[in-house]
Amino acid sequence: MSHLVIVRRGTAGVYEALKAEFQRDMNTAGVQVMWDRRQGERRETVGEIDTERRRQDRRGRPPAAWSSLGILVVDGVA
Repeated sequence: MSHLVIVRRGTAGVYEALKAEFQRDMNTAGVQVMWDRRQGERRETVGEIDTERRRQDRRGRPPAAWSSLGILVVDGVA
């Protein structure tokens, strides 16, 4: 099973430390570290919407590690 570690933009020290640690430790060969690619909010309000089709926003709250550590770990990445 491999893992993906996504690092929040602006946390270069965290990114560099994780990359170095996972490259050094052979037991973590299935771990990939990458930057968060999102640039900002993609949703835009173009005009008035007659009826909202969604019952609720599909996005959930980010995990605590995203706010405190600046990382998100995804398990089972192919």
